[in-house]
Amino acid sequence: MAKLQSCVIALAKHMKNLSILSSRRRYKVLFANSAVQCIGNLRKIGDLHVLIDASVYNIYKKELKVLTNARSTYIVETNEKQKTLKGVENFVLHLLNNNVKKNHTLIVIGGGIAQDMGAFTASVLFRGIQWIFLPTTLLSMADSCIGSKSSINVQKYKNQIGTFYPPLTIFVCTEFLKTLPKTEVINGFGEIIKHAIIRGGTEGKHLLKEIEQYRRSASGMKKIIYSSLVIKKRIIEQDEFDTSQRRLLNYGHTFGHALEGYTKNIIPHGIAVMIGMDIANYISYSRRLLNEKSYRYLHELLFRYIPDIPCPIKSVAEYFSYLHRDKKTFGSALHAVLAKDVGNIQVIPIQLDEALKKNIQDYVSSWI
Repeated sequence: MAKLQSCVIALAKHMKNLSILSSRRRYKVLFANSAVQCIGNLRKIGDLHVLIDASVYNIYKKELKVLTNARSTYIVETNEKQKTLKGVENFVLHLLNNNVKKNHTLIVIGGGIAQDMGAFTASVLFRGIQWIFLPTTLLSMADSCIGSKSSINVQKYKNQIGTFYPPLTIFVCTEFLKTLPKTEVINGFGEIIKHAIIRGGTEGKHLLKEIEQYRRSASGMKKIIYSSLVIKKRIIEQDEFDTSQRRLLNYGHTFGHALEGYTKNIIPHGIAVMIGMDIANYISYSRRLLNEKSYRYLHELLFRYIPDIPCPIKSVAEYFSYLHRDKKTFGSALHAVLAKDVGNIQVIPIQLDEALKKNIQDYVSSWI
């Protein structure tokens, strides 16, 4: 443990830091300049096991050769079927077969699915082993890497079990983004835009401006990620366990998760969240919680990034059935996150009734 901490301290001298306070520990987000630097320094850590996304492994085989000291490497095709109890069981069996011990360190390299598998496993194996995360997607760098959450699917039910268990350290290296498809970058913008809308004010406007500048010149991504994480950091440090203010981070997620389930994950998470925010805003506008000017502004903002596709909801009744399965449903009420204005996002219980179904039907009919 002491050796691991000394490695982290040495790396911190060369990277921009962000420190996150959790009830378990204070952990750092460190910004690396290159994948070589990021991966190479991990070889200084003894007794490590690696969980890595197969697509990342195939691209960075050369850089990963320096991790010859790893006791094991588990290469996983990251998809929703892997983010299940069976997928976790297979990974745990791999670790046990490779003599994992409580004082060993798990290195997780990949996006959100690898993170969920790794964080959940680290939290329950021997009742907790230390882990380090190298996010490789924009969504995981700018959002999910902090906050300690893991979520695992149970058959067709998405994100129904999970834990709060922070990594020891997070290394962010934007070089990984160079190999991402353009659609994955757009996917990542979903959560970043969400943070900007929740925050509002000068800081929210500045983040949206940074995103727009990136669209024009493809530069400044590190600043965008840092700004997005700073907004989320404030929220999760005030409400780590999702009981009050942190619930605002579910803006777009209730309706977005239902869309992911309904489309069998054809619509990726970040884009589903953007559509989910648009649905939430339409409901707010229909119920006179959000004025027309703000609704039009948010609608136009989101559709700058939502791909030009036909409305993905063909059957409102079937889509509605996924809303009933949401974790934020209590009895017949859905604790939805709705917008009253930019910077004024609130949790508002709404009934899962015909009125809500009509709101969604009207939204589908209005899709452009």
